[in-house]
Amino acid sequence: YQRRVHGDISVLFLDVVVSSLPTTPSDSVMHSVAAYCLQELSAVLVSDNKATIDKYIGDTMMVFWNAPDPVPNHAEVAAWSVLACQQRLDDIEADWNARNLDRWPLVTLRGGLHSGEALVGNIGSTYRLNYTAVGDVVNVASRLVLAGKFFEAQFVCSSQVAETASDCERILFRSMGAVQVQGRVAPLQIYEILSKSEANHAIVASFQEAMRLCRSEDENDRQSAGDILTSLSDRVSWRFSELLGNAGGSPLNVPFQISKGQALRMSPNAIENL
Repeated sequence: YQRRVHGDISVLFLDVVVSSLPTTPSDSVMHSVAAYCLQELSAVLVSDNKATIDKYIGDTMMVFWNAPDPVPNHAEVAAWSVLACQQRLDDIEADWNARNLDRWPLVTLRGGLHSGEALVGNIGSTYRLNYTAVGDVVNVASRLVLAGKFFEAQFVCSSQVAETASDCERILFRSMGAVQVQGRVAPLQIYEILSKSEANHAIVASFQEAMRLCRSEDENDRQSAGDILTSLSDRVSWRFSELLGNAGGSPLNVPFQISKGQALRMSPNAIENL
């Protein structure tokens, strides 16, 4: 029996997205692929990175760190874990390609990561108890998955994670501005989690300059921002280029707002709604 305790944890929602191809044999193959990937990624999270699996929700995993066993620097460990999961998926796909399994579905990952205080322990009723975590940290982590889908970012985290893990030599964080999360008064600064490399450093530096320019009241600055964004090769930059165009010439200086089950939409002055 695990008693309920309040503590600081890091929570990750990780989606395993399996997309069929014209050559995919059947739905049963897609389900088998998803199950296999969940098994392999669970091993990466638990065995290699000290995570606790809370639950599986379809093809989504909810996991957390620092309970029941303490995990020093749990935000940094959690941020590295999502990159380790992507590396494991890359290895799996390389193996499939080596065996000419080109008819297998396309698998992609998407994650939302947040750190904060939660109530952790056996929670439920006399009919069913579950060792789980509840609190704002869990709700925010799930919303960040939606933010990632909207911004075309694979792994998204909060400023609580990015600031705590900023000194990690293996991880690079790209600031994507602020979102207004349902149920919270203050906007939440969000970041994309990237592996640290020269190529990613160059992309992030150019992207941050574009973000500075696209918030300017000067139309020429915003035009320069659009040029920079379209010159970059990554999906997030292209998405922000599209959003800048959709803003109708206005600066992107208002937080995006995100609500569960709702699409993000444009307000007259900026993108608004999460």
